Amino acid sequence: MDADITVKYGSQFLVLAPETYHYGPVLKEVFPPCGRITGGTIVTLKGDNFDEPLAQIGALPLPAEGEVDVRVEVVFNSTRELSPSVVFDGEQLLFVTPTLFSGDTFNKEVLVEVYFRPFDARAFSFNFFYGFTIDSVSSEAGHQGGGDRFSFTGCGLSQFTPAQISVLTNTAAGPSQLCFRGAGPGTGADSLGVVASDTFAEDRVECITNPLPCTDSGSRERELALTLTPGLPPPFELTYNVSALPDYEVGPRVDAISPPNGAWLGGQTVSILGEFFFRTASSPSWRVRVIFEDVLTGTRIRRLGNILSDTLITTVTPTGLPFGSVAQVSVEFFDPVTAAVLCADLPRAASPAYPLLYTFGPVCSSVSPATGKLSGGNLVTIAGSGFLEGRSTAGSSFAAVTSVRLCLERLNERGQCEVFEPVSKRFADFSISNDEIVFRVPGLRQGVRTPVGGNRLFGDVARVFVGFEDVPANALASNLNGSYVECSEYRFTPVVDSISPDRLEAGPPPGSADAFLISGRDFNDAAYNTDVRVDIGVVRQDEVALYPQIDADTTIVGQAASGGQSGRSEAVVVTFDTCNTTVAEGVSLHYGPRIDLVLDPVGNEPSLSEDRNPRQDSWGWHPAGGQDVRVLGAGFEEFDAEPLDLHCLVDGVPVAARLEREVVPETGFDATVLVCVSPPRPFGTEALLEVEFGRVCASGEIDSRQRVVASQRLRYEARIDTVEPSFGVTSGGTPVTVTGEGFVGAWSDYACVFGAFASPPADVSLEGSVLRCETPRERGQFNTDVAVSVLLSPEGGDEGFRALSNHTFHYGPVCLDVQPNNGRIRGGYAVSLVGYGFLDCVDSDYTPITNCEIENFVVHWRDSETGVLLGSSQRLGVQDVLGDFGLEYILNLTMPRASQCQQHAYATIEYLNVDVEEDSQRFVQCSTPPERTDFFHYGPRFERQLSTYHRNGVSYGWDGSAITFLGSNFQDPAVFAGAGSVQCRFGERGLRPAFVVDDTQLTCQAPPGIWNEVVEVDLRWDSPSAELKCVAQREVRGELFHYGPVIDSVRPDRGAVAGLEPITVSGFAFGCCGIEEARCMFPSLDELESVLDADAETVTCPVPPNNNVDRQINNIGVRFLSGVFGVQQGNAYQTTTEDADVLTYFYGPRITSVTPTALRLSGGQRVTVTGEGFKDPYFDGVYCDFLAEDPSHPSDVGTVDLFRSPQFTDTQIVCEVKHFNHPCGAVDHFRPRWHRPCGNKCNHRTELGEWYYRTEGTTDPSNQRLLPYYTDAGGGDPITERLEYGPVILEVTPEEGDGPAGSPQPTLQSWTSGGLRVTVRADDLSDWVTDEEDNAFGSEHALCLFGDRRAAELSPIDRTTHSVTCVAPPGVFGSDVSVGLLLDPHFTDATTIAALEDPAIDDVHAFHWTPFATAISTPWGSTAGHETLTIDGGGFCAYESVVCVFGDDAFENQFSVEGDIVNDNTVQCVTPPHAVGTFDVALDFCITTELSAECRFHGEVDRVRTGLTFTYAGVTGIFPDELSACADLDLLVLGNGFERFDSFQCEVAGQRTLAQRVNDTAVRCFGPQLFVVDHFEPVECNTVALLATDNLRVHRFDAETRVEFGLPQLLRVDPEQADVDRSSEIVIQGRYFQGADEDGSYSCVFGDGIETEADVSFRRIGNDDDDDALREVIRCRSPTLRSHPQLTVGRRTLEVKFDCDKGQESTTSRLPFTFVQSNPVIEGIFPDSGFETGGTSITVFGTNFGGGTGYFCSFGEVDDDDDPRNNPNQLVSAVYVAEGIEESNGDPVLVCRSPANRIDRTTSVDFRVSLDAGKSFVDSEVPFTYTNVPLCNEDGDSDAAAPRGLSSRALLLALLMLSLSLAAALRM
Repeated sequence: MDADITVKYGSQFLVLAPETYHYGPVLKEVFPPCGRITGGTIVTLKGDNFDEPLAQIGALPLPAEGEVDVRVEVVFNSTRELSPSVVFDGEQLLFVTPTLFSGDTFNKEVLVEVYFRPFDARAFSFNFFYGFTIDSVSSEAGHQGGGDRFSFTGCGLSQFTPAQISVLTNTAAGPSQLCFRGAGPGTGADSLGVVASDTFAEDRVECITNPLPCTDSGSRERELALTLTPGLPPPFELTYNVSALPDYEVGPRVDAISPPNGAWLGGQTVSILGEFFFRTASSPSWRVRVIFEDVLTGTRIRRLGNILSDTLITTVTPTGLPFGSVAQVSVEFFDPVTAAVLCADLPRAASPAYPLLYTFGPVCSSVSPATGKLSGGNLVTIAGSGFLEGRSTAGSSFAAVTSVRLCLERLNERGQCEVFEPVSKRFADFSISNDEIVFRVPGLRQGVRTPVGGNRLFGDVARVFVGFEDVPANALASNLNGSYVECSEYRFTPVVDSISPDRLEAGPPPGSADAFLISGRDFNDAAYNTDVRVDIGVVRQDEVALYPQIDADTTIVGQAASGGQSGRSEAVVVTFDTCNTTVAEGVSLHYGPRIDLVLDPVGNEPSLSEDRNPRQDSWGWHPAGGQDVRVLGAGFEEFDAEPLDLHCLVDGVPVAARLEREVVPETGFDATVLVCVSPPRPFGTEALLEVEFGRVCASGEIDSRQRVVASQRLRYEARIDTVEPSFGVTSGGTPVTVTGEGFVGAWSDYACVFGAFASPPADVSLEGSVLRCETPRERGQFNTDVAVSVLLSPEGGDEGFRALSNHTFHYGPVCLDVQPNNGRIRGGYAVSLVGYGFLDCVDSDYTPITNCEIENFVVHWRDSETGVLLGSSQRLGVQDVLGDFGLEYILNLTMPRASQCQQHAYATIEYLNVDVEEDSQRFVQCSTPPERTDFFHYGPRFERQLSTYHRNGVSYGWDGSAITFLGSNFQDPAVFAGAGSVQCRFGERGLRPAFVVDDTQLTCQAPPGIWNEVVEVDLRWDSPSAELKCVAQREVRGELFHYGPVIDSVRPDRGAVAGLEPITVSGFAFGCCGIEEARCMFPSLDELESVLDADAETVTCPVPPNNNVDRQINNIGVRFLSGVFGVQQGNAYQTTTEDADVLTYFYGPRITSVTPTALRLSGGQRVTVTGEGFKDPYFDGVYCDFLAEDPSHPSDVGTVDLFRSPQFTDTQIVCEVKHFNHPCGAVDHFRPRWHRPCGNKCNHRTELGEWYYRTEGTTDPSNQRLLPYYTDAGGGDPITERLEYGPVILEVTPEEGDGPAGSPQPTLQSWTSGGLRVTVRADDLSDWVTDEEDNAFGSEHALCLFGDRRAAELSPIDRTTHSVTCVAPPGVFGSDVSVGLLLDPHFTDATTIAALEDPAIDDVHAFHWTPFATAISTPWGSTAGHETLTIDGGGFCAYESVVCVFGDDAFENQFSVEGDIVNDNTVQCVTPPHAVGTFDVALDFCITTELSAECRFHGEVDRVRTGLTFTYAGVTGIFPDELSACADLDLLVLGNGFERFDSFQCEVAGQRTLAQRVNDTAVRCFGPQLFVVDHFEPVECNTVALLATDNLRVHRFDAETRVEFGLPQLLRVDPEQADVDRSSEIVIQGRYFQGADEDGSYSCVFGDGIETEADVSFRRIGNDDDDDALREVIRCRSPTLRSHPQLTVGRRTLEVKFDCDKGQESTTSRLPFTFVQSNPVIEGIFPDSGFETGGTSITVFGTNFGGGTGYFCSFGEVDDDDDPRNNPNQLVSAVYVAEGIEESNGDPVLVCRSPANRIDRTTSVDFRVSLDAGKSFVDSEVPFTYTNVPLCNEDGDSDAAAPRGLSSRALLLALLMLSLSLAAALRM
């Protein structure tokens, strides 16, 4: 990485921030900074990483001994010279400067470049001098007579001798030596010498100065020139004049006079201070005079002075100058002998002390504090001197003859004090001493004469005058009465001192929510301490308030809001009393571009439809792309640059864009249109269009910051909305119109597709919304619905695209209606079906139609609810169809009989001989028209009723009122049986006979009913002689009958309190029911006299008398009298309306409106109240109340009796608003208030006393039918109207400025950089301006507010148009803000912390914005570092360098690396190597200057704490580190940063496995076992790697620790034997059992085929010191004969079997294990005897026989032969029967056969059994007995007896049973 370093000689080199990681060599020091012109200077370079490039050289040849792979070149103009020698000693680099053969190089700066092999890039460079430099001068001034020591130091000065150096200065006589040179330069008396330093960099030249004359005028400085003559051979023989020394001041310097004032009568000793008052360095040698010159009169008085030291002169002030005179003081030095002036007119005009002034009289030095509260009351101190000197009080106190005046500049011309505020001289308010005067600022209103009543305004400046009445007046203060001294200014304003914190991130909004605190003084003044506003730059800070604790006079707090420009200092403006603010309603200003509409491919505006295109998407874009997408909007031109500062994105991918100017027809404005080029997309794509905007950084790169998303989408398809008609003939050719959108663009052909067949080419409308096509010929199937789509074919014959829809087209007949649609129940009458295509058929030889000849069809009628067929179907033919492929009728159709009255039916047409694929296609069902509820109706139909009084479906009347019913089929024979067979039902009132006029009309008379009852009406056919009964109701909406009339309204509904005023009650049917009289009903039971007008439907009567205001009558009713009303109808009255509302009447005044409600703050306007009853005789006076909403403001209660005023009528009250009676932001609650003379009038509303005003009602009417009653219509909260004081904005109009032209209201448009000029017009701004010149109404300016931002400047108020014109400030991209005005804003420069114009100024109170960070490109990286990290944010371009900081100082883990500012929103840095961990990320920004690296603010960096973190991700280990090769893989990879990745895989032993993140520090690797070992290599160590995926990229992390795989190994077993009949736990210790398979399947294997389940334990036994003792444990239980019948006793091998994915494998080692049988016992044998011939089956009973390895029975004694099997007659095999026999109760038995044993007599032998193949025997206590075989007699019977214990039959059965058991046992 290259590093260009600029060196400032004489200072240290740039040193990187501590702990900052830098890639490559870093130069830190060059020594010396200059060298000899002839070269040969050894220069030392120190720094870091000089050896890093050497490690990168690799295979390059080794350098020669003593040399390194470094090249140093010296560059001057176009000449390059190599250093003859470069040496690196491991810490520093040394090189020798080459000789530059040019005289021009003397004392010139050259460039030195350093290269490291392979020399393809410069490592660093620096500047170097061939010659000398001067770094410092010992003195820049001296005495006029000389003798001062003068010296200067620098680099390379020892190259010259004293004879070669001269220091010259210019005098009137010509150049002169500054130094005393004796007889000449280099001679013995020459005072100039050269002192060489050891380092060559700190040489010094020194000498003694010569006498030099003072300058005549102007500056005392004389120029110095350094002349050097090297005296070297060519080309260095020239003489060089170098202006390397500063100017030199010659002679005395006068700095001050002390004291600066004194008694006006003079005679006081004063001191003149300065330097070099002696003529030479050691002696005065001259005299001095002091001149006092009156600055007004020019009078000059000279006084001799005394030179007391080289820095002090004294003199005595003269007399004769008037009081208050100011004299300019000057000093001159002269020769005491010749009187010649040697140095005069000191101090000179160029001196900081000029002019030196002395005042004869008191002097004010300061007024403190210089600011204070507007309301006054502060104690102020005037500091100075001489307030008492030279004065005589003549018996009175000094305070009595001293006065202070505050003269407002606004009310006085400069220097005048005609209008002033006097200061109180009370003891507590005024005091005086010689050095100070203390006074108290008077209060806000002191009766000072001003055009507006003496009010002091915020920010007013008063000049402070002190008057001395005991001193004679003079011309110096001729405008004042007496002798006055003007002191200073005093300002009526709070003061802001500082803000903390003083920096804030510039964005993005809302940015930081940290609190800020503003410190200052005089904040808490009641005159302005409400609604404080704080702005940083133009950005308002949130929730600003005076601090509520400690001392609110000095602190303001708020929540910080971002939004400024980073790297920029901003002013902090505190505005007080901002309640003078008004905001425009319904108007907003939009910052930044706006997308309004995306046109379609042919430039048309897309349609907007809530159901079809709710987003107004743009349809019809071609899949090939390349079309212009025209985007309408505003604000694009702000980014019109070269190249464009914007680009289009489609689904996030940039596409080409350009800007065009055109006139938008909708607005007529010349607008900028954005044109994007559509990219290729698959047909059917819905693409998102975005526009990305940015600005150009200083680097020239586009900074893409913000996006605007179009609400419309680009649809790469067409949309089908309607298909008309939606049916047609099967043969095709039906014209069809398809409407939609997107049938435009680059398509060459269009076709409608019906099902799978396309129409002939279609015609498309110009705007692409209509297609006209026809159905394809002979391609439809009869009575089918097919999908409709549109085929769009591109040019070139390529395959087209289908635009799909949910619309279908019906091929075949459609039946739409039946005529007539109702009829009689019996049927038999003709109807016609109406539809299209009844004869739809065509013959064709092509599929799908192969034969179609419609000759006949059948019509079926079915019940609409059940689907049951009605009657028989009718077979018709083509001759019964009228019409031809248009509107058609099927005639000659006879309706079948219905099965019930009111039955509904529908028709189905069955075509008999059509060619169809599905049988259902032959049936066409008729549809019901949408305006009806049924297709066909049987029987009477009731449609509506008529009567004399009928409205809204209700007939009004009484018993006997006639009602006419209209409908059809009233005389249907199935239900109508003549007169009396039809009745009308009136709800619960019952039935009345109907008179049937004809088939469509009948009448009924209402039955007796109950007053005010409402019943439902229907018709009934209920004759016993009729076939059916029937009830007919109106189906759409029921018809009702109301007994009696109804009331509607009362007018008027209010009147005077006294009552008796006439009212009129209106209603309906007042003429019905024989009504003869009607009376109004009120709470009194005695109805008042009423007048009925039946024709007008009204009753008129007076309201009852009344005494109380606010009384209300509820349920006003009418009682109706009629001869037809019986006694039971005595309650024939009505107190509710048809809608169940009640009528009311109010006694008292009613207010309908109060106008205006927006008033001037200054008042003087009229408020008009309109209504009724204002002059009610109940009252005798009326007043206006203006009640302040804020209790802290006084209420303005009107006191003028308006009752007899012309401004007061019964319907109107006019009230005056007082002048100057309302504070800013005031709100009044206004009401009129009446006076009533007490007495009985005050019995109601007693809480109001003799007054009355309208109040809210306490109860509401119940809206129930009750008798009339009174309620209280008042008693609640007062009814008032809200009056707001202040202007209202009427309109905001844009004018010229940096914003889109012609932006219509209400959405104004501005560039984000601001600049849009707008005019804000209000209704009345006269409160804020005046014709007087004193601005007595305030500043007469306004501040425009745009949301939370303010205009940068104040704007004057136009008093004629009541408007303000201002410029919008910069705003937040995409924001919509309100527009408002802050009138007469109360801020001054004292309430403002100014922005820093010079960043080098160290002002701790200045505020500036810092950059902000929003995102990091990757939240992680590897521990190896060297990865590019991108941090997004904003405001980076304001800086020149950045350091990326990781970690936190608090945790002492901070490290950093240099970064690069790519653009305003991007910083990049390369991560340094580091161990794993997660670290906070911060950015340190700095602005560097040309020669230094000092940061812009306070010598510190701007640190941005991003709130982001970066993780060094990696693997630190694995667990466990050994696994079973035969178990499923399960291990943990340990490390850090795993949560940063999307997914994982593990690579173990080179094989990929599944992985799952556990947490940020662990990943689990799992899967089936890995076959990485075998029996030849049972243990092997393998690598482990973690493959982590982040954003589809795979990253590999290798573990340093390897995992050890091994086949399971058994080490020991405990116990080592088990009983075959009892299961016991066996613990097996070993290694490599489980790996990670905690839920795996394991078993213990005993020998061949005997397994038991086992459990594996992760716990190990042993310790880490003994590896062999580290054993995993498996536990299992030993098998038993019950679980494993094949188990046998004896020694077996023990293994552990693992259930592996690729088959079962056992351990590689086996352990011996022994099974034993404990104490087998023979309990008996059966039988216990047999014949000597043998073969007797013997059952042996006993216990513990199981588990034998070989079963034998032994008969007789065993021979000495060791192997009993050698005696076959004595040892026979036996069978173990595990399930036993019945006699053994299921216990196991042994079965064997006795061997033959020839005997002569019955003989018993010993019986034994062996379970282990004869190795051991179990004895039986019962022997076995052999008997002789009997001989047979002649009868064939045996003579021998049978064996003991068994009969012949029993023996046979026993033998049979044993044979069967033996056979079964042998089968096992």
